[in-house]
Amino acid sequence: MANAKLYTEKTALTAADMLNDRVIPFFEEQEIPPMRTLTDRGTEYCGTLENHAYELFLSIEGIDHSKTKAYPRPTASARGLIKP
Repeated sequence: MANAKLYTEKTALTAADMLNDRVIPFFEEQEIPPMRTLTDRGTEYCGTLENHAYELFLSIEGIDHSKTKAYPRPTASARGLIKP
């Protein structure tokens, strides 16, 4: 499945809008209740419930939010060991 919608900014509000406008209606048409979403730890997806549109939207819809594990970036010395 793929959905596309063009936004001029990358914010929590646009992330919540995409879920509300495209993703949730798609799954409801298939009679599959959305129960969980998996995102990276970008600022558009993560924040405090009280003042973050995406987190608030998930809470209202009763959708659990899982985040990918954060991996440390390789240091300059470690990059020298990595061969392309």
